[in-house]
Amino acid sequence: MYQLIKTLSSYKSKYYMHFISRLLYFFAILLTLVSSLAAQEHDQYSLLKIPTELQSDVSFWIRIYSSVSRQRGLLHDSENLNIIYYETSDNRIEIDNYRKKTIEDLNLLAESTDRSNLNNQQIRILESWGENTEKSEFRKAAQRIRWQRGQSENFLYGLERSRIYKAYGEKIANQKSLPNSLLLLPHLESSFNATAVSSANAVGMWQFTRSTGKDYMQIDNIIDERLDPYISTRAGLTLLKDYFEILESWPLAITAYNHGITGVRAAVKELGTKSITEILRNYKGPRFGFASRNFYPQFLAVSSIVDNLDSYFPNVNYLDEKAFDTYRTNSYLTINQLSENSTTPIKDIISLNPSFLVDIQNGRSEIPAGYQLKLPLGSVDNILKANQSISSASHNLITGLNNIPPDNYLKPNQNKFLATQSTNNNFANDWVNDSYLKKIENLEINLFNQDNQISASAPELALLSSIETTTDEEPDIFNNEASSESKILNTKDSILNNNSKHIHVDNLINPEEILDFFDFDVDYNGMITLLPNESLSDIAFWLGEKTWDLRSHNNISLFDEAVSGQVIDISFSSINISDFKTKRFKHHANLISDFLEGNKIIGTTSHVIDTNNNLIDIAKDSFSVPMWLVAFYNPDIPLENVFKGQIIVFPIIGDLSI
Repeated sequence: MYQLIKTLSSYKSKYYMHFISRLLYFFAILLTLVSSLAAQEHDQYSLLKIPTELQSDVSFWIRIYSSVSRQRGLLHDSENLNIIYYETSDNRIEIDNYRKKTIEDLNLLAESTDRSNLNNQQIRILESWGENTEKSEFRKAAQRIRWQRGQSENFLYGLERSRIYKAYGEKIANQKSLPNSLLLLPHLESSFNATAVSSANAVGMWQFTRSTGKDYMQIDNIIDERLDPYISTRAGLTLLKDYFEILESWPLAITAYNHGITGVRAAVKELGTKSITEILRNYKGPRFGFASRNFYPQFLAVSSIVDNLDSYFPNVNYLDEKAFDTYRTNSYLTINQLSENSTTPIKDIISLNPSFLVDIQNGRSEIPAGYQLKLPLGSVDNILKANQSISSASHNLITGLNNIPPDNYLKPNQNKFLATQSTNNNFANDWVNDSYLKKIENLEINLFNQDNQISASAPELALLSSIETTTDEEPDIFNNEASSESKILNTKDSILNNNSKHIHVDNLINPEEILDFFDFDVDYNGMITLLPNESLSDIAFWLGEKTWDLRSHNNISLFDEAVSGQVIDISFSSINISDFKTKRFKHHANLISDFLEGNKIIGTTSHVIDTNNNLIDIAKDSFSVPMWLVAFYNPDIPLENVFKGQIIVFPIIGDLSI
């Protein structure tokens, strides 16, 4: 009995000890979680708390972002942002006149002790500076007059676009235990414009330079991930976390994002402090100019506006988040192969994967193996449909995804696994984690041509994917006398389908279809994309200005031609945007109607570019069609970057009497 009691007591003791240890473990986890949340709250507080010494700076930028339009600006002191002399238009002559008047007024205050004969503006300047301001300070102020353009339209556009990336950004910030307020930085950098390029060649929504960007993203001659707003968001937050771990201060990390980590560390070392106000007011480093000194105050201003949005921008038309699938390949693929097998237009692939540079866009270079793509919802399912008969054009895609050597042949009904990642969420579950890859089994690959087994190498099959005809007949390249890739592509300016069917109709297209195809919009920065058959002189004429002024504004010399697809920066000083768009639309409507009234389109033909001829010359001399019509029939091809061997679809012009 004694032994039994002893045993039970021992068991009971062990049970209690186990229970207590588990309880302590639970409290330790809870304490860690609470401490982590408290640390994040403290980080957020320290990041967004406006120091008293910076209040006037923050107020200045709140005014710039919320109430001063891009057509106006503030003439102010570059060091004391509480001193604002005038609000002016952006007319250069007006700005210079007000600047001269302000210099005269400041010099008068520096030289005269008699305050009885001051005019109203001089009295206002004196009151702004204070009665006890020393004369020498007025002389210095006369050399520090600066004009700042308003940004209210840009800020509103940024707010509208910011919602697209908000959920994804917050997800990444949470993963990295970072304050969500860091996601406000693109307001300062680009107004959430994913294609922004600065004068210093910083690129994208987060404005990475090439050298810094290479530490966090893929940047080379075919891919520039700075242009992808999702990838660059992850990179921007990672960079900020790295800076914070080095500087141990969010205000300094934010400043380093603009000025560079080396420069901020030099400031800390020279002044012997990590106080942001001390550094902003007293550091005189050679590159620590107006932009660097004001980057953190600008950030605080943006935060203040967003926290009180109804007071500044009560009606924001937010753009919706983008929904897409994510998809990873195991081998190199061209964009044409991806487009065909996902039934996704090339323009949609490019839109969702803006990091692809021109060589991938036009098919000259392949998408790298292992690259994670974004595709429209459902596109991946199109590839993965079980028992779907896959054409020979799918050969390179299937072999690439299944690690089949490209010189091997696929056999009929060969079952392979297709590795992919897909999600129907508004953003990818994880952009870099391969654990989400899943395998879809029993994808039937049918490589039969009627009753004959196709046995062809990958290059021959790839050629099929790039050839399109408008006839009912399939090209016979599988007999013993089949044309090789080199034979087809080396045929000078080969027309691949001379037997195109002639369809006897009034016309295959109408003007409205073509007009709907082209983009006549003007973006918020006053940028337009030059359309086919447009010239700089056309744009200048519609604007009511001289062509040379337009060239000068866009740094286009007299010896350079502006080409279709080129982005042009225009000024609306002489005409409003609506009238400009109306004139431009009417011009193209008349151009298209005039052509279709005198010509009948009866079919199409495919043409391989294999000479040094200009595409415009080929369209004009060989097919007698304008470039706007060529663009309409090739919606997925950037015609300004056509290369040798590329296949272009041309319309066939028939007899109007038929």
